[in-house]
Amino acid sequence: MNDRPGAAIRVRGLRRDFLSGGRVIQILKGLDLDVAAGESVAIVGRSGGGKSTLLHLIGLLDRPTAGTIELEGAETTTASRAARDRLRRDRIGFVFQFYHLLAELTAEQNVLLGAMMNVSPFEWMARRGEAKRAAKALLERVGLLDRARHLPSKLSGGERQRVAIARALLRDPALLLCDEPTGNLDEQTSDEIENLLIEIQKERGAAMVLVTHNLRLAGRLDRTLVLEGGRLHDVQGDHAQAAAVPGTID
Repeated sequence: MNDRPGAAIRVRGLRRDFLSGGRVIQILKGLDLDVAAGESVAIVGRSGGGKSTLLHLIGLLDRPTAGTIELEGAETTTASRAARDRLRRDRIGFVFQFYHLLAELTAEQNVLLGAMMNVSPFEWMARRGEAKRAAKALLERVGLLDRARHLPSKLSGGERQRVAIARALLRDPALLLCDEPTGNLDEQTSDEIENLLIEIQKERGAAMVLVTHNLRLAGRLDRTLVLEGGRLHDVQGDHAQAAAVPGTID
């Protein structure tokens, strides 16, 4: 396990507004969040309540209307686009509900994408061998080494998600962001992916923020937070309380 002391994420006063039909819609309203290195946090809440918006902001895919986001002590909201791109590439891993694999690339090539981004051809040539070894090791860890040369169309939904998990881990990120990672899978496959994510997160020592409507999955993580009214509410370990918050669960 990697030694990553301190906070992985520190969010203060986070606000995100959108303009719709000539009026301002406030989605996040001064939200605060702390996630320690190695901690796993589930976020639950009603559809349209801002869960994915929050992940996009923490993952540096979007900028907030107001507030600050620190990743491993580095303030990101005022950083340049290039600096944010580097942080996102090197320190954050994403796992999405619908996998987002490139159809024309094999499983191994999809895993390697993160290592190829924003590097020159010379840099890639220098690191290609090491990256390929890491990709193969990750595919073995998720149980797909024998499928490394298969295209996504030849893989099941669970296998595609395993490839996506391996891709997210290639650069050994400090933070894993998972948006409904089991939402597109049957119950048995969901259980397998849940187990894999939790095992790997603990092995790697990464912080994990996971959005889900599955209260059973949320209950397996260190904490559950409810996103309601544009702010996060801590249910302090009693995951059943999340279901009792009006309007939070579909």
